[in-house]
Amino acid sequence: MATVERLWLAADAVAPPYANQVVVEGRGVIDQGRLEDAVAKASQANPGSRLVLKGALQGCYWLDSGLTPPVRCLKDVTWDGRGSENAPFLKTALTYHGPICEVLYLEGSSGVTRLVFRSNHGAMDGMGTVYWAEEVFRVLRGEEPLGPHAEPTSMVAFLRQFTERTRKIPPVNCIAPTGEARGLYAGTRWQRLSFTGSFSKVLGRVGWALARSARHYGHGPVMLAIPVDMRQRQPGLRTTTNMSMALYVEVGPEDGPEEIAREVKRQLDERYDCMLFEGGTMVDLIPIVLLELGLKLITLHCHRKGGYSSTALISNLGRLNRDNFCGGGFQADTVFLIPPRVDGIPAFVVLTGCADRLEVTVSLPNVLATEGRFERLLDDIDRVLR
Repeated sequence: MATVERLWLAADAVAPPYANQVVVEGRGVIDQGRLEDAVAKASQANPGSRLVLKGALQGCYWLDSGLTPPVRCLKDVTWDGRGSENAPFLKTALTYHGPICEVLYLEGSSGVTRLVFRSNHGAMDGMGTVYWAEEVFRVLRGEEPLGPHAEPTSMVAFLRQFTERTRKIPPVNCIAPTGEARGLYAGTRWQRLSFTGSFSKVLGRVGWALARSARHYGHGPVMLAIPVDMRQRQPGLRTTTNMSMALYVEVGPEDGPEEIAREVKRQLDERYDCMLFEGGTMVDLIPIVLLELGLKLITLHCHRKGGYSSTALISNLGRLNRDNFCGGGFQADTVFLIPPRVDGIPAFVVLTGCADRLEVTVSLPNVLATEGRFERLLDDIDRVLR
């Protein structure tokens, strides 16, 4: 088990579910038995979807349980796919005791069909969950699953192929995009924005909107945490496991979308995403229950002091091939990802889409979303993308 996976399991214990939730939205009907068979076959080929945790401390490891992730079919669902309301099925826990993943098949009363591929972030990252979903649809089309290829045995060893340099953990002093925490409201809210057309510098434009919003409420450092899919560092690598590392981009008062995009490129060119954090592996010595307590205290401290490790986290999954999410009588219209619930990140934004469709999902802790502040932030993001 990688160090970061231990942290994600602690985050899941603090505010479950800390899960990746890939939503495929479209039309058509899939036979339940056929879907269950496809999930079973795709998961057998990709055992990362069937993991359970064994061992303790540095001896923790993932083991294939051999049990197929469950498929839950729900009819006449009133959820519109636009936000967190009317979706209790998205709150079901996925624990490291298993099942670590599941598939929801939702038949909406409006004629829209949605499939939700859910995974505990401790076992998979967002792109790993996307890959698993693609494998299920591959089987639904009558094709053979590809399975993993060239999986690294150690994330540390994988990263050290590219650089031996390390970096310091960012200071916890960034301002939030919606001002100070107010009230004692646990949990998070999320909303989805959809756009059609052609787009450029989306990450830079969204980052700029978040930075401007933060400075509307106060003064202080603005930092964007940007996860990077490390699979692209090794051509042909296929795996569902956590392969994400983050870049940290500071946004100055005069910086715009171009400057943000330029800094992201510079850090990628210089392999900042491949650098380990100094002292980061010490986390392996701490029991998950103590990490859980530490994350709770850090979250409370951040909200009380108004300083965070980043102003926002922006995960850019890029443009997905809509054809990869069709099969078994189902035709996909779009794909989006719901941000994992985490109360200590001021804003969690996920960018994805298909063809000429851009999907932006934005999640905020409830203490930062009150008094119309969430709606104002959504308007700011909407304006920079129209």
